[in-house]
Amino acid sequence: MSDALVQRWDGFLKTIVDRFQQIMQESRDGCAGLLADSDYDTIPMSNAWGAMERRAKELGTKVDETWRGQVEPKFDEAGVPKPIIDQQCAKGEQLRDWMEAEIERTGIQIFCDAAREIAKRVAAEKVEGFPCKQCGSPLAVPITFRTVNLPCPHCRTTNEYEPGTRVRMMEASCTHALCQESAWNEWLAMRNAENAWRRSRAHTIEHLKAWEAAQIAYHRAYLTKRLQFLPDQAPSFDKDLKGRMEHFYVYTVNNDAVWIKAGRPRAAL
Repeated sequence: MSDALVQRWDGFLKTIVDRFQQIMQESRDGCAGLLADSDYDTIPMSNAWGAMERRAKELGTKVDETWRGQVEPKFDEAGVPKPIIDQQCAKGEQLRDWMEAEIERTGIQIFCDAAREIAKRVAAEKVEGFPCKQCGSPLAVPITFRTVNLPCPHCRTTNEYEPGTRVRMMEASCTHALCQESAWNEWLAMRNAENAWRRSRAHTIEHLKAWEAAQIAYHRAYLTKRLQFLPDQAPSFDKDLKGRMEHFYVYTVNNDAVWIKAGRPRAAL
């Protein structure tokens, strides 16, 4: 009886995976098409991704609801040993974890691809390149959403580069995605640390300190990458890092009994 239940559960999870992957592929293809069709306006693409993201997240909710409402009761009725039930429950948790990470990764990919496509289009439109105003040497223009000063490597003249209105409009969404892409490994580590704390049967200060350290590493990596696109933010780097961590301290651990017992031991930033 338990083998049949396991097979049905596995079949359901496979159906969810197949549908999820289809939504993610449709998202990547559809958003790329919308970007081109809208003359590289990111608003239609953003709206489309928002709708696809909701559909994908609903699948994760469906996994949880199906387990709690239908599958787990069947295992209980059949008298399946608890270790087996826990093992099957873990399959659903692992799938939801994977789906959540894939949704995040796909969203980042969509907006990073958009940033790079628009950068290529801008470069193609400037067929003459961007020459130094003093000596005429071609200058390498980075992906940027604001006016930047480019020093000429030959004559050392400072040249002001203006990316244009269309590119400027992408600053918020695409800068965020490019920073997330750069800090992806740190984001995964932060998320894993959070899950380890939330799913631990006995919360310890070690769980919280590991989560705190992962938070700091992620925000530091994110803000460091942001300086490439928004160099004027350099003076506020430390303040921004503290501000981001303050949210963690105030809204996540401030009233946690383990954190309080340990004396609320904040790490030095």
